[in-house]
Amino acid sequence: MDPYRVAYEQAMTELNEITRKFDLLRMQKAQVENLINAFRPLIESNDQTANAIAG
Repeated sequence: MDPYRVAYEQAMTELNEITRKFDLLRMQKAQVENLINAFRPLIESNDQTANAIAG
């Protein structure tokens, strides 16, 4: 088999794996952002309470 072809196929395999991992990270990022947005009212409420106590 042509060594260039082997190198190309290996590079494509690696690129596909990188793309797969990137997509997984992007989905995880979206999940974390959704969690942050869901907890934002609770966090802001706690911040306001803490500021009222300290202030």
